[in-house]
Amino acid sequence: MTTLKPCLDCGTPAAASRCPDHARAHRNRQVGSARARGYNRTWDKLSTRLRKLSPLCEQCGATDNLQLDHKPSAWLRKAAGKTIRTRDVRVLCRRCNVTAGKARPDEDQGTSTPAKAPGLRGKPHSQLLTQESAL
Repeated sequence: MTTLKPCLDCGTPAAASRCPDHARAHRNRQVGSARARGYNRTWDKLSTRLRKLSPLCEQCGATDNLQLDHKPSAWLRKAAGKTIRTRDVRVLCRRCNVTAGKARPDEDQGTSTPAKAPGLRGKPHSQLLTQESAL
């Protein structure tokens, strides 16, 4: 049995700190919307195309909630002004993608940031994905 508590924004009973309606808005205020982080129309097209070509999660074989995940090489190529290649990304389910954590290299050390690191590290996605035609 889950204990419900009031949403911090509206007071509606919820299982988490915020009701589903306010949870997404709160996350967008913290890290920025997907568009603000650089996930543009070109990224959407690449993601759609690769998820059609590979309809299974590469780690667990799931077919639900598939997403395109960046390998660290994708961020390194974008930072160098190069295009993201299909071998720089992989199709994962949401659960495996979240478990994999952030692939973006840390700005100072050139290493991947930990999955649970607070806030955004390195360059914001919007700086790395500025050229739509590069994908």
